[in-house]
Order: sequence, then C-alpha cells, then structure tokens
Amino acid sequence: MSGGVRGRTYTAVNMPLRPIIAAAYDLSLQSFRLVGGPAWIGADRFDITGTLPEGAGRRELPMMLRALLVERFKLVVHTETRETPIYELVVARRDGTLGSGLRTADVDCETTPADRDRCQSQIGDTIVGRGQTLGSLARMLSPFVGRQVVDRTGLKGGFDFDLQFPELAAGPGGAGPAVDAGGGVFTALQEQLGLKLTAGKGPVEFVVIDGVDHPAEN
Repeated sequence: MSGGVRGRTYTAVNMPLRPIIAAAYDLSLQSFRLVGGPAWIGADRFDITGTLPEGAGRRELPMMLRALLVERFKLVVHTETRETPIYELVVARRDGTLGSGLRTADVDCETTPADRDRCQSQIGDTIVGRGQTLGSLARMLSPFVGRQVVDRTGLKGGFDFDLQFPELAAGPGGAGPAVDAGGGVFTALQEQLGLKLTAGKGPVEFVVIDGVDHPAEN
C-alpha cells in the first residue's frame, strides 16, 4: 500500500478509499474527522493513477483529488461543526520553562518562506519539527490521541522540536492518559518538551460522507 506524487504523476497503490478521501480534505493527520460512508471504503482496495496539469504542485493536489472522487466515485460530502472532546496543548511547568527537546527557532516556516532543508515537519520514529509552530505540533499529535489537539500554549513563532514515544512504533491509535503507562505520548510531552495535554471540549469541524459509489472500470 502506497501513495503520493512524483513529478506530475499521482499514484495510489492497493489503497482503501477512506485514506484517499481523507487526503483530499487535508485530514490525513486527523482521519477521525472523516465520518460516515459504507464499510467498503475502508476495506476494498484501489489502484489510481492521475496526471497533474502542467505547473500544478502538491498544494493543488487535494482539490484535484476531490474532483476525481466526485467524477469517478460520485462522492458527496458536507461539513458540520460538532462540540466534541478535544485536547489542549499547554505549558506544563509553572515557571514556563520548556524541555530540552523544544527550542526557539530562528525562522517561522508558516509565515516566512525559507529553504526546504531548514523547514522540516515529519513523523517517523521521532516527531521532528524545524521552524514549525506549536500549532503544527498539535496537528501532528492528533492521530496518536484520537482527538483534535488545539494549541493553547500562547507561544508564538517557530520552534525546533524532537519528540519520541512508544506509540510512534505502533502507529496512530487511541492513546489516552489511562493507557499512558510509563513513557507514552502524555508522559513524553512533559518530560521532553515541557508541554502537556489537558482534556477539554470545543467545536470541531467534521467531513461527513453522504454518498459514494464503486467506480466503473477505467
């Protein structure tokens, strides 16, 4: 199973439809915000190859995927805002000091263009950010705690951060304080970054699938 863009070619190999729909609505890191739809969109696999127009880049890909999904899969969705449980990302220590894994950066890559080597954001065996806002960190944490994470630290600008926790090896799941036994994401945030997640409620926008069909063979 793989997917992505190389040059002007988009490919999805042996992919269920649900993650493709999530990518089309920028929900790859928050797939819990995609709800509804028949069971087959998470079970049946598809191979998709598409060519991006001349001059188009990765930023245009979500809109192009939406058009493809409407044309070939007759996808119909709507958005709605629901009051749901969330986590708030806040500073953990009373004196405001941060952990050794979180450092002020010399650039904010969200507002200031910078070279690609300086601006990094990736999830692997470590969550790594270079020149990223803490709002970006919050979004990267969401798939591992199963809720939307909202930045409430009050800390502005870009940061460099490195965060490791056991759930990274297992992949996105439904971690929570009750299962955070000795070194999970909740513990790691406090020890490594000097931040913590507190439970709250807030408005979250969901993409709701109203209708989708199997495509005809190409």
